[in-house]
Amino acid sequence: MEKYAKLLDKEEEEEQVVVVKEEWIKVTVVILAAVEDDHLLEPRNFRIKKSTKLINLKREYSYRVGYPPHSFRFYFGDRKIANSDTPQSIGMGEGDTVVAIRKHGCTLL
Repeated sequence: MEKYAKLLDKEEEEEQVVVVKEEWIKVTVVILAAVEDDHLLEPRNFRIKKSTKLINLKREYSYRVGYPPHSFRFYFGDRKIANSDTPQSIGMGEGDTVVAIRKHGCTLL
C-alpha cells in the first residue's frame, strides 16, 4: 500500500511541474513624421512578452521620448493599435516594427 501511495505522490508532482513558458519578442518603434525634435527620429527597441497589453509599450515609448502617451497614435501595418491589444492578438512577431505618429499640438512633459 505504501508503494502505491508513493507512486501517486510522484505522479502528482510530475503534473504540478508543468510550466508555461512566456515567449518574448523584440519590437522596434519608429516615428513617421517630420518632427523638429531630432531625438524622436531614433528608432527605439523594446523587448516584450507576447501576452503583454500594448498600452505598456505605448506608455514606455512616450515617456522615453518625453511626450505624454496621448500625444501619439500607434500602428502595426495598417491597423491602429488599441490599448487592449497584445502582440499575440494582432500577429506581431520577432523584429516587427510599430509606427508612432505624433499628434499636432502636443507639448513635452
